[in-house]
Amino acid sequence: MLAHHAIINAWHTAYPASNLYAPLAFDLSCDSVPVNQTINTSYDAVFTANTLHIISWSLVEKLFELVGDFLPSSGKLIVYGPFNDNGYYTSDSNRQFDHSLRQRDSKSGIRDLQEIVKVAEKQHLFLSHQYAMPANNQILVFQKKS
Repeated sequence: MLAHHAIINAWHTAYPASNLYAPLAFDLSCDSVPVNQTINTSYDAVFTANTLHIISWSLVEKLFELVGDFLPSSGKLIVYGPFNDNGYYTSDSNRQFDHSLRQRDSKSGIRDLQEIVKVAEKQHLFLSHQYAMPANNQILVFQKKS
């Protein structure tokens, strides 16, 4: 969400890093990954947080397709958020959260990890690391293979 970009940019200003660029709006209704015109290099990683459970399944698939086409070999897609495991909620709070998401928008909801992995693999992105995070969230690291 663009509203969060100001916070991310403020953090970046306070703690600059030469290899970290400002966030870009990534509109999945477009047919390409946004390009930062101020740098003369390609991306080796894409990070998204709290995205897959608020967009439709078709947009989840499109995200993986676009990023899979865009990333170079060994590039990474890093995804943060809640996930189900083999069709089961990982916590009662995730069950409640999923219910509220689906009431707001029937096309949204917590996604199943195994289904995400299948979509990623179609784009030559393979789950290389999985990290448990607070509040029943996870970080999934997908790496592109040739």
